[in-house]
Amino acid sequence: MLPIDKLADLVIVSCGGFPKDINMIQSHKAMEYGSQALKEGGVMILLAECRDGYGNSTFADWFRFKDIGLFEDRLRSHYEINGQTAYSLYLKALKFKIILVSAFSPENVRNMGLIPAENLNIAVESAKEQLSEDYLTYIIPDGGVVLPRFI
Repeated sequence: MLPIDKLADLVIVSCGGFPKDINMIQSHKAMEYGSQALKEGGVMILLAECRDGYGNSTFADWFRFKDIGLFEDRLRSHYEINGQTAYSLYLKALKFKIILVSAFSPENVRNMGLIPAENLNIAVESAKEQLSEDYLTYIIPDGGVVLPRFI
């Protein structure tokens, strides 16, 4: 746990490398922790290779629900753990601008409500376009084990 006294405009978070970023289900942990340090409407850059894609085909199926109310209704009536993770990811995609640097195709990244970037440099340039001139950034190199706590 890392106490912070101010939420950031930009959080750059890495899962910590293989195997922590083997797929999106595993990478979501770093996204979840990193989001705890981010202002609503802020920008997150998530570095997650996801060489094994989503991690489970049922995870990807949940992103057919683009309306969050329908997504939640379906999850309540047909609960699955991967659906819960997909729902949590999608909620963050609605609350923040999340740029994903990964092995996913740009189409698959957009399908999850995220913004694709080929590499960190492109992601940073994209983030800068969405931020004011004076912004606060946190860099979290091992996001799956560092939990920021706003005090």
